[in-house]
Amino acid sequence: MNVSTTLDDDDSFNDETEKLYEKLLNDAALSGAMGENIAKSANPEAITVRPNPGFCVKTKTMGESPIIKTFINVCYSDSLPEPREISNEELLRMINDVDETITSYRVPMSLGDKHAEVDNSGEGCVVYDVIINSRFYNKKLEPPGEQNLMTGNLWKGFLLTVVFEGIEQKYDVQLYRKYIILKNKRYMGVVQQQYIRNKSKTSLIEEIDVSDTIVPKSTRSSNLPEPNYRLKKHPESGIPSTVWCIVDLPTTENGTTVDVDVGEDRIVVHDRPLKYYLDIYLPYNIIQKYVNAKFNGKTHQLVITMPVQQTPER
Repeated sequence: MNVSTTLDDDDSFNDETEKLYEKLLNDAALSGAMGENIAKSANPEAITVRPNPGFCVKTKTMGESPIIKTFINVCYSDSLPEPREISNEELLRMINDVDETITSYRVPMSLGDKHAEVDNSGEGCVVYDVIINSRFYNKKLEPPGEQNLMTGNLWKGFLLTVVFEGIEQKYDVQLYRKYIILKNKRYMGVVQQQYIRNKSKTSLIEEIDVSDTIVPKSTRSSNLPEPNYRLKKHPESGIPSTVWCIVDLPTTENGTTVDVDVGEDRIVVHDRPLKYYLDIYLPYNIIQKYVNAKFNGKTHQLVITMPVQQTPER
């Protein structure tokens, strides 16, 4: 779950930038005008939240030409529910996958509509806004005192891992995992308001939940590098009905060169010629005859869908 905090300083845009930025502005204006009306009419019990700026993250969106500079505004508000309290030690155990029970930890957050902005150099960029609970932000991400600097960095790294995945899932994009936290800018653009349901009602706030990440047992029978992957399950609690394995294969161009072998409780993935090798065990029994695997050439991701036998976890 580690996320690097460095970024290559190659932020140059080519001649297509103006045309791209025009499109971004048009899309943003349209979604902004429609979004406000839809939010009010479809969700009459929604409340308007104008959050407090927290910190701003700079990264890039992958797979776009030209490469799009991307910013994430992490904000806070009392209108969001607070996550349950866990210690730094518990968080570290969760990150290191030592204590599987900790993976039930949830971080309520609201992901706003993406909007187009102009950065300090006058170039177009895409911006995402994320809102979390105020007390959680001040206590975990910006704790007072120099001695708590490491605590803030630990929680920021964890939160941004969850935020990146949430944005990618909601907007079907891929973000570079190399990023920087800007020192002199807390928010890119003008603070945007968001519509969320009153917390006294059934919540419509999107909960990006690390509990849907399964902790598998792994076996390494090959010296080839293991590709990045993640496992998701539904429903989140109890024995799932379906498990998905998403494997990143950035140098693979065609799904015909990928071999997938799913056993009763084991997944083996490798490509031809051999560049990657994934071999993991699952804590569930899979219904093998209904397994489906698809490779997305645009995102270079393999998605394996696996129905689960309704027997207790081992």
